[in-house]
Amino acid sequence: MDQVTGSARLLRFGIYEIDLEAGELRKGGRKVSLQEQPFQVLVLLLTNHGRLVAREELQRRLWPADTFVDFDLGLNTAIKKIRTALGDSAENPRFIETLPRRGYRFICPVEEISSALNQAQPAIPTLGQTAPAASAARVSYKKLLLALGLAGVLMAGGIVSLHRTGAPRTRAELERLGDRGTADNTAYEFYKKGRMALPGNADEAIQQFQQALKADPLYTVARGGLGEAYMKKYKTTHQDEWKTKAQDACKQAVDLDFTRPAGRICLGIYDHVLGNYKQAVQDFSEAIKIDPENKRAYQLRAWAYQLSDQPAKAESDFLKVTHLPPADFTAYADLGQFYFKNSQFAESARAYESAIGRKGDDARLHSSLAAAYEQMGKYDQEIAEIQEANRLQPNFDGFENLGLHLLNKRNFDEAIQNFQAAIQQSPEDYRGYGTLARAYFWAGKRDLARANYEHAIALAKKKLEVNPDDADVNLMLAVYQAMLGQEKPALYHLASVQQLQPDVPEVAFWAAIVELTLGKRDRALALVRQAHDLGYPAVEMNAAPDLDSLRNDPEFRQIMSAANTVHSHHQL
Repeated sequence: MDQVTGSARLLRFGIYEIDLEAGELRKGGRKVSLQEQPFQVLVLLLTNHGRLVAREELQRRLWPADTFVDFDLGLNTAIKKIRTALGDSAENPRFIETLPRRGYRFICPVEEISSALNQAQPAIPTLGQTAPAASAARVSYKKLLLALGLAGVLMAGGIVSLHRTGAPRTRAELERLGDRGTADNTAYEFYKKGRMALPGNADEAIQQFQQALKADPLYTVARGGLGEAYMKKYKTTHQDEWKTKAQDACKQAVDLDFTRPAGRICLGIYDHVLGNYKQAVQDFSEAIKIDPENKRAYQLRAWAYQLSDQPAKAESDFLKVTHLPPADFTAYADLGQFYFKNSQFAESARAYESAIGRKGDDARLHSSLAAAYEQMGKYDQEIAEIQEANRLQPNFDGFENLGLHLLNKRNFDEAIQNFQAAIQQSPEDYRGYGTLARAYFWAGKRDLARANYEHAIALAKKKLEVNPDDADVNLMLAVYQAMLGQEKPALYHLASVQQLQPDVPEVAFWAAIVELTLGKRDRALALVRQAHDLGYPAVEMNAAPDLDSLRNDPEFRQIMSAANTVHSHHQL
């Protein structure tokens, strides 16, 4: 198994390279734009090149349990963006190989280039030492919703003096410091800035915490924050030096101040990131012994319990958090997500409703509540929540998803309105015109359907000029062409996708629609069964108007009946 060592600064593959310090992907020396989450996925694959990285590992490392983000959608989107940036394809991969339903493997040779600067500097200055300052590159990234704050951005972190004088403070001295943990106002202001930066910018947080410690070297809470920021850095870069720095900072925080939970919380986050969930539970429990009302320690321990297969204890902690001050929406949002992950959808909905009652303007909460309603079969309430999420935060995917829900409910006029709104958000996206054409078709507006299918085909072909092997584009192009009666090109594009992705459930589902549209009923039924066997949701197949002509077919009914039976057993 090939893995990158912790001292690597540059990872070079083909004409591309990753600068781990600057957080940049480059092609021939020129920067290639890539968003933060896809960048993190690419780094993780690169640092494990030649090895299968399971979907479960990607979820554990980059999508912690305490995030609203849908993992499957997020990972699939990230992989697509990586392939677009690299000019790669799932069908003929040069860099990233897909192992269906298992994970991904980086298959191109990777050259490691170490940084002499990183090797020359100690992991963290020891107590009584100083370290020279290094320049810090600033990169602004969109903040990810990760409640643990365990996924950071990539930058070159500066090192400032952590010189310490004198012995640890006595208990009386520590108690006189009060809730702030320091008598130095400058240190406290830097600490607050570090905490504000930590969720989205690890390097900025590191700089602020280091400035706080420069003002007050014995500021335990700031040292714990510094350890957390170092661990974010490790999680993003997978360089061992950051892990070492994090562990040292956390242990120093524990040793310097036994009256505050900051050091134990820091160690808990350290163990959590490394997947040592049972040890993380012990760390957070020690923090709670020090401060029995520490809300953050309970929140973090709850997720550690969940990930160590102790759901009852996790639920107890999540419920405890809802009764601890200050009362805010996050406690109920965490509780809602916990219940959702454990298939307790009614309880999840109630928790999200409570969260919305405290923060009604958060689009993510409304989307999460919609997902719970969907699982409960409360489709009217689901649509209402999606509509509210779209009102609060308009975007292409939100309008398109709502349009698809309405389309499946045969509410064609409202579906059309939402697809039109999606197009306004992204006028060059072929999918918007394709779904709008689909709604027009089933609404009986065939001329409008034809015009939009033609426009969708033109945009899709334009996209294929950039990447001819894009499976998603080829698949939907086959659907659009079939709807216009263009049988030969439709089957050509469909065959190219089926040959390369024979075991993908979405391919089987849309292939069934193509074959049925072209009048090949038996072939369509076989593909419906294949889609079911591969795990495509039966509820979506049963709702799609494109398959209406199969509803009364005994074989179709038998497939749907078998799917419903399996689903019922799963719920039990």
